[in-house]
Amino acid sequence: MRIAFLLGAGVSLPAKLSTTFELTAEIFETANYSRHSDTSFRQRETPGLVEFHDWTTDRPDVRKFLEVLRDEFKPYFGSRTVTYEDLYYAAS
Repeated sequence: MRIAFLLGAGVSLPAKLSTTFELTAEIFETANYSRHSDTSFRQRETPGLVEFHDWTTDRPDVRKFLEVLRDEFKPYFGSRTVTYEDLYYAAS
């Protein structure tokens, strides 16, 4: 018999890892990320440093898209904060 455990984000709090709300705030800080040649987005090692595969022109569009998704779902969640998990679900 195999046993699996499904753990929520709170399990990492004792290890001082980011909360769901902190991660959500971080994805809106689009200036902290660079788009690399493999089309992935990675956190900049040096904030503010312009890297070869920069995506400066796309950044406002990505942030605006995330803001539109967040604002669209705010009424659905009521007083609960919309998280990155909600945004991912809405976008997929």
